[in-house]
Amino acid sequence: MPTVAQPTIVFLHGFAESREVWTEFTRPFPSAYRLLAPNLPGHGTSVGPVPDFSMEAQARYVIEHLGRRNATEPVLLVGHSMGGYVAHQQH
Repeated sequence: MPTVAQPTIVFLHGFAESREVWTEFTRPFPSAYRLLAPNLPGHGTSVGPVPDFSMEAQARYVIEHLGRRNATEPVLLVGHSMGGYVAHQQH
């Protein structure tokens, strides 16, 4: 019987928040899951200028982040507030 790959779950924070909002929420997940909670551009410890704060630009950043982290499918996006809008751009 083939094994089913556990998804990579990406947690996207809201406006004026950071990845840390997900810390307590993600602790109970089994280690079989790959969890990612990036700081979106302009938030948390992200660095560098942010010329475009649009949801589309934030979504492009998430895709690039997944590529840098070698995330494989399936990928599930979980968003809070602005993070929900960013996740919606991926559908």
